Amino acid sequence: MATTTKEEINEPRAPRAERGAEAQQRFEQEEQAYWRQRDDLLKQYAGKWVAIVGGKVAAVGEQMNKVAAEAWRKTGSGLMYVNLVGGEDVALRVRQVVSGHYDRAYAPPMPMVVASLSDLQMSASAEVTFVVDTGADLTVLRSDVADQVDLWGDIAGRHPVGGVGGAPEMRQLYNALVQVGAHAFLVTVDCRDDISEDILGRDVINLTVRAIENLIFRMLGSIWRRPSERFPTVSEYAFAPLTTA
Repeated sequence: MATTTKEEINEPRAPRAERGAEAQQRFEQEEQAYWRQRDDLLKQYAGKWVAIVGGKVAAVGEQMNKVAAEAWRKTGSGLMYVNLVGGEDVALRVRQVVSGHYDRAYAPPMPMVVASLSDLQMSASAEVTFVVDTGADLTVLRSDVADQVDLWGDIAGRHPVGGVGGAPEMRQLYNALVQVGAHAFLVTVDCRDDISEDILGRDVINLTVRAIENLIFRMLGSIWRRPSERFPTVSEYAFAPLTTA
């Protein structure tokens, strides 16, 4: 279930259909730029995720989300083309049947978490209840939830996505901001009409665990440096609004 809040913005935005058509055209130009450079990219970045913005390499790294976040940080553009150089056909996997919370086949039931979802411009947000699924390579949203925050302008790439045991299909992916507690992450998501629950994948789970680990290490470091002082509180170690590592 998602609850949406629309915030006022200073400049009027074009109608959704118009923005979507324009975004798709720009995305296809970025995709074409990737494939024109693909031979050179293969020599330099084989096995790496690469983000193309404005026809040029904007970021390179080991993880799709981190590369997208770095490209966005550098260019300010949420629209890009991200792909795995030399691994363009490697499928991302999610559960084939998405009904984990009350499914008696799962004992105990799969955990749930409430998170805030928004577009990269933060012009709209929704509170979303996610199934936490360590078996999903990426985060997956119902299309009606993506509609509520209008993700369709921030296209991230095309990549094969398949259910466990099912044949992968080519899917268009989108960038979004997901905030879990005090931590916000840029996430590349698959938006689908054929699911009944929103899935928080391992892409976000791993980042959240890393943030918690960093918090613990910082708190322990304070104890070691200042053994006579009080134990620091969590609020004293608040993270920056956007976490990319």
